[in-house]
Amino acid sequence: MGIKLILLTTLQVFLNVGGIAVLKLGLEKCSLTTMWHYINLMFNWQAVLGVFLIGFGFLVTIIILHQAKMSIYQPLSSGITFIVNIGVATWILGEKSDWKTLLGIFIIMFGIFILSYNTNPVPKNI
Repeated sequence: MGIKLILLTTLQVFLNVGGIAVLKLGLEKCSLTTMWHYINLMFNWQAVLGVFLIGFGFLVTIIILHQAKMSIYQPLSSGITFIVNIGVATWILGEKSDWKTLLGIFIIMFGIFILSYNTNPVPKNI
């Protein structure tokens, strides 16, 4: 795998997971029972920042997909997402993870390694 692909994918994952985490923090302060609450949510700084980060992550995804094989990028992105998501959920959002979750992530990462081993991930200039 090209180092540029790994770095861009890691950036994309941090933007998406970070955006979702910030959005979730903003949603925890909201009651979404009326239409007025949804309108107020559009002015919540955490919701706006979260959507911005997710949108920027989407732009990075477009750059990656333009240059790399999807069959390599998507499993790589999924594996990095699992790791970053568990870290953010545990350390920022205070969620709990058990040994089964960590074992599952390890098995998935091992599968991604097997799928991507000895594969040319970059047909272009990434």
